[in-house]
Amino acid sequence: MTKQIQIPTDVVRVEKSGVRFNAWDTDGVKRTSEITTGARKRAFEGSYLLGRFEMKNGKFQWRRWDGEVSQTTPITEDSSMWKYHKNTKKFFNLYTILMD
Repeated sequence: MTKQIQIPTDVVRVEKSGVRFNAWDTDGVKRTSEITTGARKRAFEGSYLLGRFEMKNGKFQWRRWDGEVSQTTPITEDSSMWKYHKNTKKFFNLYTILMD
């Protein structure tokens, strides 16, 4: 039987806030309560990411993840958010000219 490479379902970065170690995923959701304190502290001190891996019994565990992380929603020029930003910028430029 060959060993399969597991890919995490979620990836978090740990930040220190006072005496707490908070974990934030790629979507900006706080995942601190799902991860043990020791795992978060070691990830922060070791400067590595934590990945959420599913075990054979269906439960999840958080382990070190050295792989790559891609953005969930990349912003491209065709994106509606980009078009909104460009239109808003044009509006504010026009507004500034009219107010002078």
